Amino acid sequence: MPAYPSSLETGGNLDIWLEILKYLVPDPQIDSKDEEGLKRRTVLSIALSCTLLEDVSLSVLWRHMTTLEPVVHVINSDTSDATEKFLTYQADSSFWVPRRPILDTTHRLRIQKYLAYIRSFHLQQLNTREMMLWPTLVACLGLDTPLLPNLNTLSIAYQQTSMLSSWIYVNPLITSSIKSFSLSVSSTRVAEVFTTLLQAHHVAPTHIIYRGSPAKKTAQNLLQFPSLQSLRLDFSSHPSELKSSSIPIIHVFETLPHLVELEIDLRVYPISQVESPPHTLSNLLTLGVTGDIPDIYKLLKSVQCPSLLSLDISFPQEWISIGGSLCDLIPKTFPGLRHLTIGRTISDWSQVVHIADLKGLLSGLDLRSFKLVNIANGLSQADFELLISSWPHLRVLAIPGGYGYPFVGTRCLIPLAQNTSLHTIDLPLCFRGLVGKSQTGMIKSKSLVTDIECSAYRGVPGSLSEVLNLVQNLLRLFPMLRRITGGVCHEDGNLVQVQQAINTFRELLLDHI
Repeated sequence: MPAYPSSLETGGNLDIWLEILKYLVPDPQIDSKDEEGLKRRTVLSIALSCTLLEDVSLSVLWRHMTTLEPVVHVINSDTSDATEKFLTYQADSSFWVPRRPILDTTHRLRIQKYLAYIRSFHLQQLNTREMMLWPTLVACLGLDTPLLPNLNTLSIAYQQTSMLSSWIYVNPLITSSIKSFSLSVSSTRVAEVFTTLLQAHHVAPTHIIYRGSPAKKTAQNLLQFPSLQSLRLDFSSHPSELKSSSIPIIHVFETLPHLVELEIDLRVYPISQVESPPHTLSNLLTLGVTGDIPDIYKLLKSVQCPSLLSLDISFPQEWISIGGSLCDLIPKTFPGLRHLTIGRTISDWSQVVHIADLKGLLSGLDLRSFKLVNIANGLSQADFELLISSWPHLRVLAIPGGYGYPFVGTRCLIPLAQNTSLHTIDLPLCFRGLVGKSQTGMIKSKSLVTDIECSAYRGVPGSLSEVLNLVQNLLRLFPMLRRITGGVCHEDGNLVQVQQAINTFRELLLDHI
């Protein structure tokens, strides 16, 4: 009779396995791509070789798919002889040809089990080979039910304007279990067909993402799903077609009462011209609005939304003329706001933010993240001190700037290093002040910042000794720093060496600071 391990031995073995599994967790900050791949393959091979984990492993492997061709490999796995394979593709006729009309019961149940694993299906492009496979599988399996019965997410990138009739092939993929639908198209007629197809199958999606033309019919069809909790509409790739659909934004709120997330363009869904009391939105948590400033002002005055946590506003007008009044209005409409992004659709380094512009936000909100896009930084060290003291729970601060935008001196990093909540900083930095002897040695840093991003930067030295000096000063300010990345470099030095030094010497440097 075999001797079972004692509880002490079992506990010891478990501890060892837990340590091994911790080691096998990929760390993108430290591991190379090859090391990440090796760790993933190792974990997968362990899971598939364990009888208890086989079903779980297959479920995870098949959960997200971009093609159904792996099903063909499963069907044909019983033979290595090409002439004996059940299903083959004939390139000359563009048809999948089965050896007999239908699979036997055992194989059919096995294939249906694999298809039932699939929860999300992402089609990067529709080609004839892939599309012809779906109805062929339906026929071979003898199905009178959807091909993917447990599908939750369907994502289609559909740029072939000439393939309008392909909805016939996509039809087997549509199932009432779909909750999230994403469609990226270049043809308004294709968009209309697919939204109609969802309705015909009685799909009640909770999430829709649409990227394409803002045609009036499509704009109307997207409002025919009262179950929607998230609606994201991106018309940025068709700016010349931005015309009013005559569907007022207030009608969107009334038609979709369960919305918690909305991304919309006020040039397509305009503000009603009829004066009415502010409309209260009790469920909305996330709002993204693109449009002209006069329309954005009208929207902010026509709604009240104490529940909103995240707001993203984009407009083409100059910041200088409207920044202060916009920042005064936002807290009145969204008093519970925690995450705010304000951006211009046009890049212009002459549009500078000053602390006076932010007065309404500083006194009226307790933000967790704040980002300005295509607006240059005009804040001084004292301004950053005021900003941090006004938003003590801020985790993300981003004023990325761009080519030609003014740089932020490293002295402005000193007040940021005193904040105990900040985790990510995105500023166009000049590192010159951190290369030589600096005052950072006198600073008692409380910072938990792990990421610094610089869309543009300068002042990074070329010599290794100066790079190490820069890293030492950075780690004095931000001892938890793990990642520093940059975009446009305005001088010879770059941040690659800085990142490598942080990866290699971080622990050693921390021991000696």
